[in-house]
Amino acid sequence: AAPAGAMATTPSVSSTTPCVVRASALIATVCQVTHNLFKSLGPPNHHKRKTFALDLCALLDFSNQTTPHDVACLRPAVMIDYAPGMTSGGACLILNHLSGVLCEPDWFGLNHLEVFEVHGVVLVANVFRLCEVLSSFHFNEDDEKARAPRFIDVLPNSVTPLSEEKVWHAMAHLSREIKAGLNHVNEITKSRDYGKCPRAPFDLVAALGVGAEFVPPPTLVGVCLGYPRVYAWFHVDDAIGEAQRALSTTDLELFEVYATCDATADANATSNADNQSAKQVATKHRVCGFTTPRRSEFGELSKTQTDESLTRPDDIQTWFHAMQKNAVRWGQVWRDLTLVATRRDAGPVAL
Repeated sequence: AAPAGAMATTPSVSSTTPCVVRASALIATVCQVTHNLFKSLGPPNHHKRKTFALDLCALLDFSNQTTPHDVACLRPAVMIDYAPGMTSGGACLILNHLSGVLCEPDWFGLNHLEVFEVHGVVLVANVFRLCEVLSSFHFNEDDEKARAPRFIDVLPNSVTPLSEEKVWHAMAHLSREIKAGLNHVNEITKSRDYGKCPRAPFDLVAALGVGAEFVPPPTLVGVCLGYPRVYAWFHVDDAIGEAQRALSTTDLELFEVYATCDATADANATSNADNQSAKQVATKHRVCGFTTPRRSEFGELSKTQTDESLTRPDDIQTWFHAMQKNAVRWGQVWRDLTLVATRRDAGPVAL
């Protein structure tokens, strides 16, 4: 059954497709590699290793039917915040090892994944989808492929208001810096030697340049993760503290996407060949989640909002429907996508 509060779901279609087989091989390999290489994801915490594997799956397209610039992955980037010991260097080590041991990494775009960092926060992203999101402000409003998120001004009474256009110019600059700094991704082939040409962490704050002076780290991370609504404010000393205090005094709406990944059942069966019951086990995975305020004093930049317009789910539904379409295009590795909305009473908020 879908979680309580579910707003929308995709039809359930369970089958072992070639895409599921590829995803299963990846999940099993990721769990084994992280078991051997990185203690923060290793035993006894199998759950963290599987979560990391599923996060990588959300960044990949197993259909083998799209070009790098037309990727049908669920998300542009994921944040590795559930493994405190995972550094950006450690994430690079794992991805480099995966690219070396998997026979056909180009089938699902593993070679398009790179590691990024924002003040110690580790992100793994599909480079092409990430650059698309960072440039989304320049897309036509009717283009469903990449819609710019709505910025929620957390400190609307700030002496210096934040300019939405200025933020997006900074994001477009960041996209160009990523393309220039990772120019080799356009040249990637199956023959890439990750021993001689390994991944290295990419510092997004440094790449922002002067933009780092007015784009808060949580805003940068939220945009990169592809959320339809992102907290924003003018970046000054202790602004994050002020933003946390402001958000802690209001009720929030938590939006979460859950989905079933049949590849986890096949991967369990592969790693537990003697356990026949593992072959049919597939559970719901929390793909992502974000919050948005319910009170009207928080609104889009430069616009007057009402409670109804601020919590109106149209843009969130559009974002979710795009995710559903990608799941279908992707060969139904992910199914039963469910969007869940939950009200959270005022309380401590971490940014």
